[in-house]
Amino acid sequence: MKVKNTPINAMGKEELATLMKRVSNDVANVIAKTYGPYGANTLIQSTEKVYATKDGWTVAQNLNYPNNGVCNALKKLIIDCMQAVLLNVGDGTSTVSLLANSIYERIYDQFIMSKSQINVKILETALNEVVYTICNELADMGTPITESNQWDIIHNIASVATNWDKKMSNFIAEIYCKTNNPIIKFENSGSDKSYVKYINGYEIKGEMLLKDTYITDHTTGKCDIDNPIILVFGYPVDENLFETLILIANTFKAKENRELMVIAQDFQPKFISTLKALNMQLSRNSMGRVPLIPFKYYNNLNIDKDCVDDLCYLLGTEMVATDNTDVADMIKDLKESLRAKKLIDQMDTPDPKEKDTIYENCSMTMTAAHKYLTEIGGTCGNIVLTDKYLIAKDFTCAKMDIIEQRKKNLIFEIETKTKECAALSRITEGIRMKRIRLGKLQLNMGVIYVGGFGDAHLKERRDALDDATKACESVYESGYYTVGGGIAPLIAIKTIKSKDNDFTQLEKELLEIIQSAYEDVVLAMYKNKFGQNDPDAVKTSLRFINTGIDKKIAYNLITENFDKNLISPVSGEIEILKGCMSLVMVMIGANQFVYHDIQSFQDLERLSAIAVTEDVSLENAIKLNRQS
Repeated sequence: MKVKNTPINAMGKEELATLMKRVSNDVANVIAKTYGPYGANTLIQSTEKVYATKDGWTVAQNLNYPNNGVCNALKKLIIDCMQAVLLNVGDGTSTVSLLANSIYERIYDQFIMSKSQINVKILETALNEVVYTICNELADMGTPITESNQWDIIHNIASVATNWDKKMSNFIAEIYCKTNNPIIKFENSGSDKSYVKYINGYEIKGEMLLKDTYITDHTTGKCDIDNPIILVFGYPVDENLFETLILIANTFKAKENRELMVIAQDFQPKFISTLKALNMQLSRNSMGRVPLIPFKYYNNLNIDKDCVDDLCYLLGTEMVATDNTDVADMIKDLKESLRAKKLIDQMDTPDPKEKDTIYENCSMTMTAAHKYLTEIGGTCGNIVLTDKYLIAKDFTCAKMDIIEQRKKNLIFEIETKTKECAALSRITEGIRMKRIRLGKLQLNMGVIYVGGFGDAHLKERRDALDDATKACESVYESGYYTVGGGIAPLIAIKTIKSKDNDFTQLEKELLEIIQSAYEDVVLAMYKNKFGQNDPDAVKTSLRFINTGIDKKIAYNLITENFDKNLISPVSGEIEILKGCMSLVMVMIGANQFVYHDIQSFQDLERLSAIAVTEDVSLENAIKLNRQS
């Protein structure tokens, strides 16, 4: 019997190393064209439109090998390591790809494919030692940020990331100095104009209902309420609660001259129409407005719910839920008292004793409800409402310890989630949302409203701003900066070479490889200005690079001068090198590759169809496909 010779889905060391080198080269060559201030825009086709970007990370995400699942799997390995740096630093993904590619190319030629192959474990140990030494030297090179230089440092870091967009750099530096809050929100301005607004307090998204009745400033369309009593409902408020809430509102107005603010995820139309009619009646009689102001909060995303929960902590109240028996019993008692009072009032000749008893019971119930609501109701000095948001501010100091604990919990959750995402090679929207919540809990936050000439220009500006804010946050949180322009690691390596060290011959060779790789990365930036294949341009570039290393001042490609304001976060330089090494270690450490049979999305669709037709799992559909 003749046995069919079917190849196994495993790739050996040399074949894998060669393919990995090819994929790494392909990704790096595309990203290199976008690198630095003179990097070119790349047109990217999405499912709905074509847009332009020079953001290397965006370009890398969209690269694909049609009908080649093996290459796509190896490309994803590179993307995953870039993601880990994005999570930890927020910028530098392009540098990771270029640096790792250059290091791997040299290790591939010098060690992997050479006759005298070195044991991988020995190579990894030596690499770790060299990288550890460079990282320590980079840390020693750091200059601290102080109150006196903070604006300049943040502005200079932002300038580099935004390609010297002076307006945006000023916005970011101004926000840092005014808020001391490194988390900045972005919104589209809806025009070609960009501007900054500040949220002084805690903001949740939603809308003020019956705004024509409750607006206090018709110029801005805002309703300003001082010292309200606040109830937050976790369910829609219907007409059955109307009389009870009106009685509560009138009681607080009469006893304390405070209005009742009702915040709920929705209000039934009958409740709003009844409230509107009552307000119109009071207006006709020149009696002001009903002291009950409704605000509907948005409940579409998880962050909306979390932000309302955070607001409750700040206000010192609990959200009224359907299963809250204490509040339910209080409302029930009030309803029964009001019903009894209403019935006795409708009688033509009520029993005086019975009427007095009902009135007394109603008064006692109302007093008890007032006392209870004073204890559980939320309070703050001021609330501002619009048809888009609510901002609460002037919280009591007694609650600040709870908020500090809340912020610490969020920081811990963000750090934990970041580590999980780095390990799982996945960036989640949850991290970004938690960061926004953390920023809002600072109670003083800057929002940049970004303008642009069309969607493509707007996306380009937002991508640059995203890089800038993350780089600024990195330097702000670490507290140290160093020379920019990509030469800080080269200065560190030069310093290491000038010292007495006990490096082995292998470690010295690896140090040379890393130095040459960094030179390649900086040259990629220079080539985008001076030309890709011009020998004279390369010589000029190398002269600028080496002079910058000697002076410890980077050359500014835009101003064409050595510029001491061209700086970089120390933590960013270190994390980029570590991220690069994690990719290089995987590339040199893999001895074989067991790959999946699915080569393309078309194959996946076809196999899924087989699974449905044959009523089997996708794994069994793959086996059936092999047999056929």
